[in-house]
Amino acid sequence: MNMAELQGKTRQKLVVVGNGMAGIRTVEELLGLAPDLYDITVFGAEPHPNYNRILLSPVLAGEQDFKDIILNSVEWYAEHGITLHMGKNVATIDRVRRKVIAEDGTEAAYDRLLLATGSTPFILPVPGKELDGVISYRDIRDTELMMEAAKTKRQAVVIGGGLLGLEAATA
Repeated sequence: MNMAELQGKTRQKLVVVGNGMAGIRTVEELLGLAPDLYDITVFGAEPHPNYNRILLSPVLAGEQDFKDIILNSVEWYAEHGITLHMGKNVATIDRVRRKVIAEDGTEAAYDRLLLATGSTPFILPVPGKELDGVISYRDIRDTELMMEAAKTKRQAVVIGGGLLGLEAATA
């Protein structure tokens, strides 16, 4: 659809579930290619704007602050007319009514839906996995928990040799 065809048409509603790097990079591309095509709503489970998860390790190591790894500020969303719902877990996707519903009842209708929720760390099913101090490593909350634990603990065991696991061990 060219710009002439877009004029006079109502904008489609795009809902993005997930406020991480992949989903918001997609939104950035859409804004660049067709800035007037969508009314955009973003739901993010975390109470923060979009940030660079790859740089969590320098935050853990004390080399950077969280504010240094934010990719898109709350103001950026507002400047682009994006409705941002931070700290809202999506509980239901009603495909018949074409609505996304968060745990707190917040709803958003959609014409297009992008699910960009990322992954969930796998915790080995071993005795003790529920003990205080067993921490997965995926987001800034996990990073903050590890930093807090490091204030009183001097030893740690890292299970997993992926990028974040190796960087956590180094930090």
